[in-house]
Amino acid sequence: MKKKFVIIFTAILTLFFSCGPTKEEAKEYNDYIIAHQDSVATSINELNTSYSTYLLETINLSYEKALSQANTSRVAVAKMEKFDKTTEYKDAALKMFDAYKSLIEVEHKEIVRLYSIPNDIFSPQDFQKLEELTELSNSKMTKMVEVFSKEQEFFAKKYHLNLN
Repeated sequence: MKKKFVIIFTAILTLFFSCGPTKEEAKEYNDYIIAHQDSVATSINELNTSYSTYLLETINLSYEKALSQANTSRVAVAKMEKFDKTTEYKDAALKMFDAYKSLIEVEHKEIVRLYSIPNDIFSPQDFQKLEELTELSNSKMTKMVEVFSKEQEFFAKKYHLNLN
């Protein structure tokens, strides 16, 4: 009788501990989000690089590409299922993608507008505004990545992931 109890108890414990997500599933979930984050960050970096060309067509194409990528990535992450019965990590990622989109639609849209001003009427005030917007954009991007990174670190610790 005692032997049956031990076997049943062991089976119950095994079932209980095997019901949660695996480390590999957590890694795949994280990797999917990070792949989208990298895509958006890359498109914003390309937009920033396009400014140095001073070619309005190139800048506008880069702007549209960055905005499109932010929208695409947000939609893709929004479609993700809960992970381990929670959406905390996914929600943090969605906030980050919303912040990326806002950054593109507000600060970068104004930067693009300033780059479209012909040189002969581009004023010192325009230049100052451009510098302020660039600094603000960089600051916002750094803050949003820091906030998301904390959530990512929490997720990684909970599921024993190595983020390096």
